[in-house]
Amino acid sequence: MFEKFKNILIFLLLSALVIIQFITHSKDLQIQQLSTENFQLNNKLKSLVKINDNKIQIVYRYKDSIKYIDRFIPPESNNTTITTDNNGKVDLKYSWYGAGFWPFLGVGYSDKVHPLLGARFIYVDRFGLGALTTFEGMSLFIDVRTDWKLFENSSFGLFTNSKKQMGLSVHTFF
Repeated sequence: MFEKFKNILIFLLLSALVIIQFITHSKDLQIQQLSTENFQLNNKLKSLVKINDNKIQIVYRYKDSIKYIDRFIPPESNNTTITTDNNGKVDLKYSWYGAGFWPFLGVGYSDKVHPLLGARFIYVDRFGLGALTTFEGMSLFIDVRTDWKLFENSSFGLFTNSKKQMGLSVHTFF
């Protein structure tokens, strides 16, 4: 009886987190849309660059048109370069894949709630692959890095536990 109540409570808490995140994310999208509409290039400027955390927005003149670049740069990408050629074309170069060591702490749920300690070793854009450990043993995981305000330096992921059950994780990098 208590186990069923605990599972229902965990489900309700996770559902509440998802709903809160959806509400804040939709508000962020509205703010982003308004700021993009106000992010205009006047006649005297050739280009304008706006950097906000790991999001880069570039507006530039190229020949007779105005071009927009709007990218989320993976936080693991250390070298981001913005260059302009003689014609005014702006180019954004960054590493969208790579390998390294990014440790994290988190919480996972498969058959029960587990504290997690692990590291991400490989990233491709916002997705990652790594290993984590719980009290039951080691696991591999796949995750996606979030850019939401509530979980800025975090990821949501899938992992398998020692009983070969799939689990969900939320973890924060340090």
